[in-house]
Amino acid sequence: MAREHRVLVPLLYGEPYRDKPSPYYLLLRAVRRLPLGSEAALRLPSVLATLATAFLLFGFARRRIGARAAAVGTAVFLASPLVVVLGRFADQDALLAFFVTAAVVGLLAGLDDPTRSLAAAAVAVAMGLGSWVKGPVAIVLPAVVAAVVAASRRRVPDAAFLRRAAIAGFAACAIFAAWVVPAWLADPDYVSAFLLRHNVGRFADASTGHPKPFWFYVPALLGAMLPWSLLVPAAVAAPASTRAGARAAERELLAWAAAIVGFYSLSRAKSAGYVLPAVGPIALWLGSRLVAIADLATDRSLAGEDARTGGVDAAAAAAAGERATAVEPVALARVDGLLRAALGVLAAATALSPLVAWIALHRESPAIAAPAALLLVPVAIVGALSARAARRGPRPLRGAALASGLVATCLVLVAYAALAPLASEVASDRHLARFAEERAPGLPLVGFRLHPASLAFYSPGPVRKETDVEEVKRLAASGPIVVLAREKDERALEEAGLRLHRWTPRARHCLFGTTPAPPRPAADDARGAEPKPSGPPADRGAAPRESPAQTRPDRTAGTGEATGRRGRPASDRAASRC
Repeated sequence: MAREHRVLVPLLYGEPYRDKPSPYYLLLRAVRRLPLGSEAALRLPSVLATLATAFLLFGFARRRIGARAAAVGTAVFLASPLVVVLGRFADQDALLAFFVTAAVVGLLAGLDDPTRSLAAAAVAVAMGLGSWVKGPVAIVLPAVVAAVVAASRRRVPDAAFLRRAAIAGFAACAIFAAWVVPAWLADPDYVSAFLLRHNVGRFADASTGHPKPFWFYVPALLGAMLPWSLLVPAAVAAPASTRAGARAAERELLAWAAAIVGFYSLSRAKSAGYVLPAVGPIALWLGSRLVAIADLATDRSLAGEDARTGGVDAAAAAAAGERATAVEPVALARVDGLLRAALGVLAAATALSPLVAWIALHRESPAIAAPAALLLVPVAIVGALSARAARRGPRPLRGAALASGLVATCLVLVAYAALAPLASEVASDRHLARFAEERAPGLPLVGFRLHPASLAFYSPGPVRKETDVEEVKRLAASGPIVVLAREKDERALEEAGLRLHRWTPRARHCLFGTTPAPPRPAADDARGAEPKPSGPPADRGAAPRESPAQTRPDRTAGTGEATGRRGRPASDRAASRC
């Protein structure tokens, strides 16, 4: 978009990108001017949106379920894997979750007090700006949540609330139209494809998105909130909260989350990131239930100590004993058993995590399988020790919450301080883009039958995306080109008669050229240094160098220059990172 000076219609690989609204990409262009570095600046909107969502959730919950439960729920939200992952992606999900959460909080505040005009204005702005991020779903989703929460109260909303909500909805639609109308005038096909195919069409036709079964979001949410979701069975089995208003607030939080999950479950196209707005209310509900269990455990402890106390403490212990005995002992024992079972599962899962990581990565990404397994050893130790200590203690709730928090924190630190650089060596095309720029500057870059997003980001020139073999052959007929493809797609090009030379060894994505790989630039040879198997220049914090088994070119034939498949020249050791 910046290269073509386009504002209203997004461009990707030189073609109109009709999946998402353009204002989000204009925001990325703006923040990229900040002196933070290109990658950090592009992640900044998602980071700030995630922190702002946590702030909103805490403020909303503190008045309904208490400060302690709000703090616990907010901590669960911030330490959930889906929140952490999407909170650093340069994608729309975190921003959409913030605007949806803001709109829902405003609507629920209006349900409580219909005379609050500021809440209606905030709702209109949140839904309108959210529609600029990901379309009309930012308007529809808060309305669905408000309707479900109002139904859970079993009373018709006040007429003043309905009037203000309707005004907010119309205002949000007007904000959305402020972008849609100019975009339609610039490219009618873009707006029609975005609204009809990529919004309405995803509900009716799974071929336009990610087809998944109806129940997909139940296991997806459980996985998105690990290890906290291990505590859900105990939270469900626990007796109702005795705090004033907490029971009604918990019911509304569940209605909030169920509305979002149910809405997206009706869609034929599904993705785990879609239900990020549901993680917040579920986290708050879990925080409220954990505090309720903690209160019961405290009552039982005080009731057992009343013989050793006197004065005011004795009276408090007696009151606690009354509350504790009012709860069915079988229910408390059931909660205790479920908490200890959760700790056992947590200990087993973390203990096996290094082995599971090695097995999962060994076949597809052997270069990072062993380092990833070793880096997960601290997680296994923390999980096993904390779970063992909690199981032996008299209060498993505190141990369960502490163990889950420690494991979640350790996972986040290990994942983004150590595993992320390793994963980028395989998942990112950064090194391939730099290799192509160094060895073949100016040659056309083509991504064949894949989405070469990182290649396009790191390449100084444009990258074309092609799925048709004949189109790639036509481009090759006009001059040398560089192709980014998978090995199976390389065979398709060769079977069509296009002769390719492997420039980089076998990996997830590899570079192929219609000519042999160019030699190293003269500037590198003039340094007089021996070639090192350390790959092209990499950023600080890159993964350790690969093992000799990885740097060996595929199917080496004899000595001398390394060769790739079928004897074609492959890259030298300076291009070993693919």
